[in-house]
Amino acid sequence: MLEWRQDMMIGIPEIDAHHRELLNLFNKFENTKDDVEFAKLLNEYIEYSAKHFRAEERVLREYGAVNIEEHSAMHEEITKNLAEIFEKFVREGASALPRDKMLSLIRTWFLDHTLQEDLKMRELVVSPTG
Repeated sequence: MLEWRQDMMIGIPEIDAHHRELLNLFNKFENTKDDVEFAKLLNEYIEYSAKHFRAEERVLREYGAVNIEEHSAMHEEITKNLAEIFEKFVREGASALPRDKMLSLIRTWFLDHTLQEDLKMRELVVSPTG
């Protein structure tokens, strides 16, 4: 189970709220034992991630970030990987890709992206000129 920590905050309320919700959704599908519910929650996580990525890219533009294309490419890669995991799970069932492996991948993507890439947005909040 992932827990929200203060060091995950970037200082932009909308993005911080999204990160919290992504973490909550992750915890929900991590804790479910039912495959149908797992697939439903995983799909919800993927859809919310897409909404979050759009908002994050909008905020980067608003703050004049110089690395928007690079950040957007990371979002595209994560989205592609999440979709592949979901499709494989739906198509082939839980035995095709063990849940613990899926969860580990998603946990890593969330933590790595949030704690490494998104935290760079803090600098934009402090210095809006980018």
